[in-house]
Amino acid sequence: MSERGGSVEGPLAVDDAGRERQLAFFEEPAIPDYIQRLVESYIEKKTGKPWDDPVVLDRMRNAILAQKSRYWKEKRVSYRKAYQVLGYLAYHAPVYLVQFEHILWQIIDRGLAKPHMRILDLGTGPGVVPLAVIDLLGRLGSGSAEVYAVEQSEEHFEAYNALVPAAAAARGNAVRVEKPIRADIGGRSRPGGTCPTGLTSWSSRTS
Repeated sequence: MSERGGSVEGPLAVDDAGRERQLAFFEEPAIPDYIQRLVESYIEKKTGKPWDDPVVLDRMRNAILAQKSRYWKEKRVSYRKAYQVLGYLAYHAPVYLVQFEHILWQIIDRGLAKPHMRILDLGTGPGVVPLAVIDLLGRLGSGSAEVYAVEQSEEHFEAYNALVPAAAAARGNAVRVEKPIRADIGGRSRPGGTCPTGLTSWSSRTS
């Protein structure tokens, strides 16, 4: 616990209804409809075609296969082209979103999260971690957060700006999304000294 203005701040409290909603989500995890619609709209904006156009789906599929091939060959995976990021959103992002919701839920369930959190996401990509924070807190109906993000890839940066602020607004702005910083974190040491954030996510994804 920490002291703020002379009072002691306890851990984030979740009521029974919020807990039941989150556990039900874990029973049958899926990308929430409002995030799905944002992703589909972004795909259409980037391609100029319906998200389920056969040509679009084929190009996304090819991008995913190329990424998987490079990954298993332990080669650098690039996200510098539009379809590479769209493939990431379609294939990787759903899994990573649910995984981070599990991580954040464990932190909350063990009484380690504050009612208001500051989260720093390094190598945020298209914003999967912020989206998970937005979705989980919105489902719980309690808690709030500020999210700070850093990303190098221009395509990921664009996707982040299209998806994350809109998702936060759709969930009632319980999560305040700060303007992301475009920077290269590769080869740099992790932040040291005094950090204004309470939770730092460091992605192993390479840009």
